[in-house]
Amino acid sequence: MWFLKLISFLAMTGGGAYLGHKKSSYYKIREKILNEIIRLCDIMINDITYFQPTVQEMLKNRLNNFSALASSLSNYIDLLENNEVISIEALKNKIAKGPLTEDEFILFIQLLDILGKSDSHSQRGGITSIKEAFLIKHQIALEEC
Repeated sequence: MWFLKLISFLAMTGGGAYLGHKKSSYYKIREKILNEIIRLCDIMINDITYFQPTVQEMLKNRLNNFSALASSLSNYIDLLENNEVISIEALKNKIAKGPLTEDEFILFIQLLDILGKSDSHSQRGGITSIKEAFLIKHQIALEEC
């Protein structure tokens, strides 16, 4: 009888630890994505201010620096290279949401949507505003980890 209780206890403990690990990895991946989006914003502001490359060049040159965003950025570059109309709906269909919340996903889509659609001053302002929102989201994600 005691042996059965011990086995049950160990199974429940192991199952709880496994579920905790899975949930923790979800939050860590989300936090990494948010961190990379913030870094991407900083890099884009710098590139737009000093180098003024095309959006494709800017993202292709930095693609290897963002492992968590590589898939989303590659899909965005594909849209640009195929000369497709870049709209929020097209981006929502092409870019995977992943572990981001709905608000974070919409902010990321808005970030991609503003690229290359106005003068450099307006783009820097828009990217800075979105970066500030992501800094708040990142802080919340750190508290959730």
